[in-house]
Amino acid sequence: MRRTQALVSLLAFGLLAVTPAAAQTVTLELATEAPEGSLSTKTLRAAAAELEERSKGRVRLLVFGHGQRGGDVAVVSQMKSGELQGAALTAPGLGAIAKEVLVLQVPGLVSDYQIFDAVRSKLSKRFEKAFLEQGFVLLGLGDTGYHYLFSRTPIRTPADLKGGKPWVASSDTIFSSLYRLAGVAATPLPTAELLQNLTTGGIQTFTASPFTAIVLSWFEFARYLTNLKLGVALHGVVVTKASWDQLSEDDRKLLREVMARWQTVFMAKVRVANTDAVKALKIRGLEVIAPEDSAWDALNRRVQDDLTGKLYPRELLDEVRALVKAGK
Repeated sequence: MRRTQALVSLLAFGLLAVTPAAAQTVTLELATEAPEGSLSTKTLRAAAAELEERSKGRVRLLVFGHGQRGGDVAVVSQMKSGELQGAALTAPGLGAIAKEVLVLQVPGLVSDYQIFDAVRSKLSKRFEKAFLEQGFVLLGLGDTGYHYLFSRTPIRTPADLKGGKPWVASSDTIFSSLYRLAGVAATPLPTAELLQNLTTGGIQTFTASPFTAIVLSWFEFARYLTNLKLGVALHGVVVTKASWDQLSEDDRKLLREVMARWQTVFMAKVRVANTDAVKALKIRGLEVIAPEDSAWDALNRRVQDDLTGKLYPRELLDEVRALVKAGK
């Protein structure tokens, strides 16, 4: 009798060990540098709520905003070590995984949202493969607007940068190339230290999307906005391949669907926000400077060529140039 009871108990234990696994909750911790309450974190939390509801609790997305887990490069390291399962990244983080994606952000290459959307769609499979080869699943690739120059003195040509005390993010290969080729000594600093240096006057020129400049209060230290699109600011959401493999096929499809939909919502809102931000900056007294296009076009072309072989192969640059030309 006891042997029969023991056998029944073992069988029951075995069934309990197998059956719930199919309904096991998978929790994905996702980090972002975006401030709490920003469009980015609001969108990610909305996606998380929809994902948990539609998966009936099988997939949970925990969002850590405001750089709680560090900057983009630190977050990528944490994902590689298994401490994090995902992230919403800007160019430094995306480039730390698959640097060829940065071809979309080089100055002067893709200067129109419609063309940008067409190019990233055309190259989506290539970029997804590049991320997968590094152990990541790219769930979405988009933007947070275009970079513009903000300054305390008017900047019309690249030569005007020389007295402007420009800032470049420590991990920014692209703008480091631009300033170097313009013969300008830019000060490399972590993004988190920019506001302090703007306050002291150590930095007097910076690049940012208009919306970002307002949200982070950087615009308060600028008098001029150069009306020049210096490359789109990339934004993408990734999860580790290891965490992706924990999901069922249905939940993978659901995750892709939900993230793609909310990315579309986010980009639509952030693009409108950037357009409105330019108007708001004018109202707040910033003077918009018309650039000397030919001088910038020549510099931008040199930057694109300079980064060939460092960030992306020549054939990829040529392909993007051809796609842009075809889209105009």
